[in-house]
Amino acid sequence: MALPAVRTRALWSERWCSPDDRLRTLEARLRRMGAAVLRGGDFDSWDLTVRCGALSCIRVRTAVEEHGAGRQLVRLRLVPRLSSMPLALALLAVVLGLAAGLDGAGIAAAVLCIAGVALAAATVAQAAAQTGHVLATLDGQPLDEVSRPDTPETTPVDG
Repeated sequence: MALPAVRTRALWSERWCSPDDRLRTLEARLRRMGAAVLRGGDFDSWDLTVRCGALSCIRVRTAVEEHGAGRQLVRLRLVPRLSSMPLALALLAVVLGLAAGLDGAGIAAAVLCIAGVALAAATVAQAAAQTGHVLATLDGQPLDEVSRPDTPETTPVDG
């Protein structure tokens, strides 16, 4: 698990690989780890959407800088997105709970407030799990077309 916040990663590679192949490699790895992955279209501002549940998703943007002689710097930006429906339902449950509390219905107030807080917490927890899932995939192996686990050619630049 990782805090569901905007994250960036930069990976240096001494081996040239097309940006589309790198994206395909990342997509395949995420699918092998059980994530539902959707590709962005030509007019989307993201390349991949990673969804491991109904409450949130992670949008991934990629950029590749060419540095000559086959060397590349691959930049990735992860943007967690919480679904609005569960958060709206959580807010509604808390508001109804507060209204029930003001009306003197203590048990109903407690049940509604606990349900609202639990739904909001589950949404954030799922986003945290997805963020950790994607970060573990990125930090695991290089995004070269052919995965070579024991090569030092691709190393993380920053975290």
